[in-house]
Amino acid sequence: MVRNKISDAVAEVGRQYSDNSWSCSLRNSLMLTSNLGDSWPELLQALFTLSQTPDPGKRETAFRVFTTTPGIIEKQHEDAVAQAFASAFKDESVSVCLCLVSYSPVC
Repeated sequence: MVRNKISDAVAEVGRQYSDNSWSCSLRNSLMLTSNLGDSWPELLQALFTLSQTPDPGKRETAFRVFTTTPGIIEKQHEDAVAQAFASAFKDESVSVCLCLVSYSPVC
């Protein structure tokens, strides 16, 4: 449950970070000085790593963030993400598969 709430929070920050409509005042209050619509490559790398870990809970967390924040996936990474999803649909963990199928913030 806590892991789900943390992944939801990370997804929301990632969504706002990559969203062009994110308010400048909010970005300034968080002391983020980069341009609107920036990518967050460290998040993508962390999600890829989590999506391949032996721990099904961590895999579910990765796909929970991926499915709720499709805007963070950059064009050059679409194929890699598609391959990760294809593997995840065959995952031995039912919770990982259900998270993918539901495409919902409540996996």
